[in-house]
Amino acid sequence: MEMIGNADAIRFLSANFDVTTEMPKGEAKRHTLFLGVDPSLYDIELPEYLFLPKLVGTVKNCFRIVSQREMEISEQRGKMFLEDSSLFRVLRGEETENPVLVKIELLPVSPNVFELRISDNGRGIITNELFGALIEAETRIPDQISPALRDAIRQWRQGNPFALNQIPLGDLDESIYQLGVSAGMGSEGSGIGLWGSMMMLLKLGGKTKLGRNFPHGFYESILLPRNLSVSPEEVERVAKTYWLNYSGSYLRVVK
Repeated sequence: MEMIGNADAIRFLSANFDVTTEMPKGEAKRHTLFLGVDPSLYDIELPEYLFLPKLVGTVKNCFRIVSQREMEISEQRGKMFLEDSSLFRVLRGEETENPVLVKIELLPVSPNVFELRISDNGRGIITNELFGALIEAETRIPDQISPALRDAIRQWRQGNPFALNQIPLGDLDESIYQLGVSAGMGSEGSGIGLWGSMMMLLKLGGKTKLGRNFPHGFYESILLPRNLSVSPEEVERVAKTYWLNYSGSYLRVVK
């Protein structure tokens, strides 16, 4: 993760970060991105290439979103971005503003299934920012949009302003996994990153779920088999039990 952070920092120079295997406690004070990596990741007996793309993509998105936000804030202040970014503020010995804390944790859910949980304290998913991307994706690649979302979008186009209100909030949030939908704060994109990582997880037999942290931020809960000998059916069975009435806090271990 430190290697990934260094590589991303070259591209997103405004993002100052720290990587630790000690779980951060309390509020982040100095770093724009503070990556807490659980050493229990070593307990997973899976080929790294099967789950590392999810970690890389998540961290990369954090750098990109933080960098873009800082540029917007600098413009609003009428300041030069390279003078005002968190990286330069820290180098001058100043406190960073609104630091983002990212935690990557691994918890056993059952003897054969682990939860990989990625959470942050950032702005989270702004649902109405997905509407434009969803409508655009339904126009370009309608076969890739789930039937319920596709029908709601078409009803909205026909003049029903409440059509998307019929879709549960969780389903709207998880539409960021749709091919063609970009979660990049309303910016254009292929949406292939999150869609591709989800496809890899499904092939592996994993399950994924999004949720909101309160008062801010979001988490991604991914259930993974301990190794490739665990059947997808076992992961699915555990997921249904574990995510029943999922509140965002850790539930009891599934026997």
